[in-house]
Amino acid sequence: EMVGKGVARSAGHYAIYDTSDPSAKPLIGKVVARGLSDEINDRFYLVVDGIDGRTHYAEIGKADEGQPTRAGSIVEITPKRVQPHTVDRTITEIAAANAGRYSIDIHFRHDPAATVEFAQTHVRRLEAMRRIAGNVEREKDGTWIIGVDHLEKSAAFERALARLSPIILETLSARPLERQITADGATWLDRTLTGRPALAVHDAGFGHDVNDALARRRQWLIEQDLASAVENGRMIYRANLLGLLRRRELTRVAGKSSDELGLA
Repeated sequence: EMVGKGVARSAGHYAIYDTSDPSAKPLIGKVVARGLSDEINDRFYLVVDGIDGRTHYAEIGKADEGQPTRAGSIVEITPKRVQPHTVDRTITEIAAANAGRYSIDIHFRHDPAATVEFAQTHVRRLEAMRRIAGNVEREKDGTWIIGVDHLEKSAAFERALARLSPIILETLSARPLERQITADGATWLDRTLTGRPALAVHDAGFGHDVNDALARRRQWLIEQDLASAVENGRMIYRANLLGLLRRRELTRVAGKSSDELGLA
């Protein structure tokens, strides 16, 4: 995939992103390619040129189902940790106090301060477990039968979901890096420049491209009177920089729309 894009990397800069590693850190980088890793089961992979200076092959399963990730976009991939949710613990607690049964009415009796919306999140969780894993039962009157092993069942449910989508995928920017440098609007580069703590960017591979783009974006912000350089290379950004950039973009888009309609 990298050769096809005309990008040269040494063998030592290729890596497999291991979602099963408990110490695996989030991966941020540019999507080079998306493809089928298992055509029969409709599972996908991404090739991500990371800000850590390495290019990663990442199994994503069906994590972007319905909205395929585009090449050139900047994403963050985080391993999906398998563990029971807070709602599972609440269901277990309520059922243990009510002969192994759970329902919204039982929830209200157990916790009169609970809201309907809060209780409904627990029912939706049980319904998902019943529909996808079939490991919980619902009686005809809507009451759920909750066993003493409910937390183990919820963990098994999470493992099944993780097999379908082993990662959490977030698109940080659909706009390619080079188009962000002089973009008249808030960009991922701006969020990176003003973010705390500072993002660790290795000066190799795509990381080098990011560092170069950040330097050029800083210069653009200075030229736009949105930032100033002080001693020791430190930067001071205008208060509410991201908000100012968003307003500039909205004004530009609104003006363009007026021109198209012949109203300007």
